[in-house]
Amino acid sequence: MSDRGAAELPAGWRIARVGEILKIRNGYAFKSTDYKEVGVPLIRQSELRSEVVDTTEAKRVDPKFLANLSGFVVREGDLLIGMSGSLGKIAEYQEKQPALQNQRTGLLVLKPGYDAKFAKLGCMVVTRRTANVTKTILNQCNTVFAMRTFDETGKEFLANYIGREYAASLSSISERHAVLFGKASSCENPILIRLNDREKFLAAFRAVNTPPPSPSPEFQQGAATFEVEDLDEEVPF
Repeated sequence: MSDRGAAELPAGWRIARVGEILKIRNGYAFKSTDYKEVGVPLIRQSELRSEVVDTTEAKRVDPKFLANLSGFVVREGDLLIGMSGSLGKIAEYQEKQPALQNQRTGLLVLKPGYDAKFAKLGCMVVTRRTANVTKTILNQCNTVFAMRTFDETGKEFLANYIGREYAASLSSISERHAVLFGKASSCENPILIRLNDREKFLAAFRAVNTPPPSPSPEFQQGAATFEVEDLDEEVPF
């Protein structure tokens, strides 16, 4: 994609902050004693296996919770996101039967006027050494941009994604080049790409998209705090 093409947006599109479009609703901390043989499916991290929520092996709870915990009901078309073990994984609930949302499984609540199909979120991990990032995070990366590195441990890990031949070449590729492999690429095999020049990209992008004004000094001096509820479970990474 050219610098100019990257800076252009389709008619009717605009740049927005995630908070302007949606909020993330956390689930309810169901207990194992709530599980039943039959009942309403409970959406946990393990049900976010692909782009569609899979309730084949979902735990079940009493249907009374649909009324008692109406703020945690999941309906057809809702998007759920992993907030711990399946961190960042997004799946759509496509069943007619309502379900319930478990703790650490977030639900994307879109504001009126926005389409859910554009609400997918992404998470980017940037590191000089893969050894500094836990395997739980690295193993969930579906696209890899491998740039020049001399770290043998990193090359050994990247060989699992791009193959040993490409991994061995990482110490000799040119500056601002990378080996790309994953869902972001239409190629089945790893490919060598040249990255955009940052200054040229910013010049073209900012000409069309003016950055928002900086917060007032009063806002910057204020202490913003928030509470994260229902996080009493052990984080698995």
